Amino acid sequence: MMEADNVSCIPKWHSRSTMPYETMHFDSHVWEYDFKNPMKPVGDDFEDFLKHTGIHVLTFCGDCGIEENFEVYLLNDHKYTAMFGVKWDKFCKANNFKIGQKIRFKFNMF
Repeated sequence: MMEADNVSCIPKWHSRSTMPYETMHFDSHVWEYDFKNPMKPVGDDFEDFLKHTGIHVLTFCGDCGIEENFEVYLLNDHKYTAMFGVKWDKFCKANNFKIGQKIRFKFNMF
């Protein structure tokens, strides 16, 4: 598989397509934990984004076209942790994610 270096060659819906002032993205890595747990904890800027925007449901689509909706949970713990799930572990397996692989969560800003 060859990656396109020119953004105009990448379809707008693709996670590697980023347009200034139109899209926002957050990168994460897949760990062994992701294959064993139905919930995915998020941190740093992604967590702040979810808290600030009040998004309650995320729709993910992997490169193989498998689409899944995930609810966003804000846990009332000492850090007010953000997570999404349930079925994250099944989504990772269905999309053939690999441990250590970088994945991108991209949002179109309206």
